[in-house]
Amino acid sequence: MVPSRTPSLATMPQELLDCVIDHLHDDSASLRACALSHRAWLPQSWRHLHHHVSIDASRPSHKSPRYSFGHSLEYIQSLELVHLGDATAISPFTMPLLSRLTHVRTLSISFGAWDKLSIADKNSLVSAYPNVETLKINGVSFSGPLDMVDLISSFPHLSHLSVMFVCFSKPGSALGLDTCPSPQVMPFGSPIRSLRILECSRGVVDALAMVLGQRPRDYTSKFILKLEWAISRERSYTMQDAAMEHVFTRVGHLPTKLSLNFRAFPMTGVKGIEHCNRLQSLDISLDLFTIHDGFGHHNHYHWLPELLESVTSHIESFSFTFTNAHLWRSPVGMATFRCIDGVLTATHFPKLKRVEMYFKGLRESKLQILEYFMTYLPQLVASGLLMFDVIC
Repeated sequence: MVPSRTPSLATMPQELLDCVIDHLHDDSASLRACALSHRAWLPQSWRHLHHHVSIDASRPSHKSPRYSFGHSLEYIQSLELVHLGDATAISPFTMPLLSRLTHVRTLSISFGAWDKLSIADKNSLVSAYPNVETLKINGVSFSGPLDMVDLISSFPHLSHLSVMFVCFSKPGSALGLDTCPSPQVMPFGSPIRSLRILECSRGVVDALAMVLGQRPRDYTSKFILKLEWAISRERSYTMQDAAMEHVFTRVGHLPTKLSLNFRAFPMTGVKGIEHCNRLQSLDISLDLFTIHDGFGHHNHYHWLPELLESVTSHIESFSFTFTNAHLWRSPVGMATFRCIDGVLTATHFPKLKRVEMYFKGLRESKLQILEYFMTYLPQLVASGLLMFDVIC
């Protein structure tokens, strides 16, 4: 009797094969091995291997007609353009190459001078990707706010927008922005669902408010606002805090979820959060080292209770992520946890369902954490709302 053969990999359901490969999406070596192992594994492996591509306009190799994507064009859905405008004009070989990437859904423009590109190059770039849903602008200079508004408004299907370290090359170009005529009077395109802002000026915030004002507003759906603020010793704390307050004043009526990432804590408090009257979820990331150090100000953590007390009563969940969590037993760390416990249990949050805490850089076991919480978060522990975990 001839023993039965093990079923071939080719006879396995393709959906199962694709699901297995999907779990390797961030492991390039394993994906290459899968692509070489079996013909049935090739398409899904290539889909992850060639999902993202980055083109540096300043590199000679990326300006050459020999630089191409071969058979991977259909798999490229994420494109990053770096140093656009540094050479003033886009290479005549680069533009036809970019126009072939018709499946791009995520477009990133990083570290470039958009204001130095010609109008023809700008129009060619934005018209090549009509189906972009996610736009990331990082370290780019624009001639003025309307220049940035025109770029963002060129993508009618945009739903996720990220703006980081953006500046305007013309001094005073952001002044009087509220009086500028809007490029689009009637709402157009799809609603933007999430907005991320990292270290941007008041003028940039005004321009983003103009963009959001052009889009149709769906108050029945969720809107995520992510704010990240870093600060150096040379910069003024009040400038950071004023910019944050300006964000809440201009777009605070939109978010249902607010994510605040403090790489340094605000000295004068987080003002203006009362404008976030639709807020259902608040995520706060805190670095216990910067809170403890405080650039020489060890007792300025009063802003946290003021922030929590100003949140709308419609809030359903709080989430706290602590980096450098090994400092949780420091005086400032203990005071922070006591503050959270006191405010969240004393303030009236009738819809509150859960309070989550995540710790980075903590070696203690969960039992030790729970014992610590019973001392410094006794009311939250007793309420049954508290959930916690340790993350790498």
